[in-house]
Amino acid sequence: MTLQLTKQDLRSGKESKKDFNGKKRVPISILLDDLMIGQNIGSIFRTADALLLEKIYLYGNSIVPPNKKISKAAHGNERWVPFAIVDDPLKLIHMLKGNSITIISAELARNSIPYSRFEYKNPVCVIFGNERRGVREDLLKISDIIVHVPMFGMGNSLNVAVTAGIICSHIANQIIRMSSNDCR
Repeated sequence: MTLQLTKQDLRSGKESKKDFNGKKRVPISILLDDLMIGQNIGSIFRTADALLLEKIYLYGNSIVPPNKKISKAAHGNERWVPFAIVDDPLKLIHMLKGNSITIISAELARNSIPYSRFEYKNPVCVIFGNERRGVREDLLKISDIIVHVPMFGMGNSLNVAVTAGIICSHIANQIIRMSSNDCR
């Protein structure tokens, strides 16, 4: 007897597509600042679907769905996460701030703090930067807080998709615990 769940077992508890589309989402959005690797973007879409995040914004030269590399890494989950392509991220951030959304940049910076030491209040938008350059300086300057994942080993940084998974999972769990309206 196997202990692993089958695909049928996993799908048996899921609602219909119609019911899913009306489901309340966790009030976390993500801004991808010029991500260039489709597998990273697809992995972030997969994480956003798993956590039932509100939306992904894509900016710059970011690869956008539909795209084979995104779809392969996302396992098709990019179909379930609302997303938008943004021409001006500064305009978007000002609009989000005007709607009382906290802007968080994920970046190793002089003034960043460990992601687990910030009390996240919903809703939030987390900015994840380019695989090589990180989050743009102008976006860091207008962020409400800059957080990082502490690095205890010899490496200096994590892959952006891994970072997004760690930080977004932490925020979602904190928001759900604080919320009287369970998002799930």
